[in-house]
Amino acid sequence: MRLFPEAFQIFILRRLAELGGILSLSIGGFILISIVSHSSYDPTINNLSGQDVTNLGGSLGANLSDILLQLFGYSSTIIALILSAWSFKLIKDKKLSFFAVNLFLLPFFLISIATVFELTQLITINGFLSKEIIIFLQNLNFISQTNFHFSILALSLILSLVFLYFCMGLNLN
Repeated sequence: MRLFPEAFQIFILRRLAELGGILSLSIGGFILISIVSHSSYDPTINNLSGQDVTNLGGSLGANLSDILLQLFGYSSTIIALILSAWSFKLIKDKKLSFFAVNLFLLPFFLISIATVFELTQLITINGFLSKEIIIFLQNLNFISQTNFHFSILALSLILSLVFLYFCMGLNLN
């Protein structure tokens, strides 16, 4: 015996999916605004300062942008794009298939795209993870130094595209 009719349950689930889409879009916008308005003078977990917070996201935005920029650099702004894609799918299709996989692959995508940006020097602030990965791979000496740069760049670019495809929840239909 059901507490509510099936049509009402479906209606509620669809509205919850739309609410999740709006929430996802809002979080993506907050992350983007926080990163764009980042100031190295803001008091954060890593920077004790007596100055007022100038980040548009407030203290939370200052801390969030500081952590994201230190880990992934400015490639972390792509989180807003991914969250907007999730939002679109939740509002339009009322579902986001394999959400756990999408969320799990997000840091791997950010690391791989930050590595691409570090190798090409398109963006100067790429976070320490990409720099450490490049140093680690250089110390392995599994590829000659003449081919290292282009090999790692090609591998990182391919991984970035694959991770982006799965992070955004895209399908072939």
